Amino acid sequence: MKLIKTLNTLLLFCILSLTMHANDTHSHGNATGSIIIEKNTLALHLNLPSESIIGFEGAPKTQQEKNRIAQAKQQLKDEPLFEFYTKKSWFQAKKQIKLSLDKKSIDFVSLEKDKHEDHHHHDHKKDEEEHSDIILKAYYTLKEPTSIKQLETRLFLLFPSLETLELSYIQNNNQKHITLSQKNPTQTLSSY
Repeated sequence: MKLIKTLNTLLLFCILSLTMHANDTHSHGNATGSIIIEKNTLALHLNLPSESIIGFEGAPKTQQEKNRIAQAKQQLKDEPLFEFYTKKSWFQAKKQIKLSLDKKSIDFVSLEKDKHEDHHHHDHKKDEEEHSDIILKAYYTLKEPTSIKQLETRLFLLFPSLETLELSYIQNNNQKHITLSQKNPTQTLSSY
């Protein structure tokens, strides 16, 4: 049984990695990610532009920037970033789904993007812009297997510079692309 759970987790990680590379663009204010649910396992992978989360990109240069990184890591680690709901009954619209965190990692990654590529003989260092992202991976166990009908994120409350979150959502062999935003942090997944 433990081997099956490990294999399922590895499969989910591979799918997440492929999905994230397909969405591998860097845009300030815009995050991407994936949520995959397989039986009672929920895998969450977010690619957040660091400028939108901590207010700068690249290595911290001051103590204030180091403090912002520490604060963001703590918020991403401790705060519930999403809430998931299922339909409860005819008279009660939704019931929050209980999750237990199995593993969470938060990494700051520098990206080599937006390099000016011409063949003139001048200082190319001036043409390079350093970009960095925050990669969050979290794995949860659903207390009881269920179909998620609605999700809501708190990311926009925690990080007001974040404008949109584009997610690939996979459950029960179905895939859906959803966009959450400051104005619309909730999405109904009616097709599930």
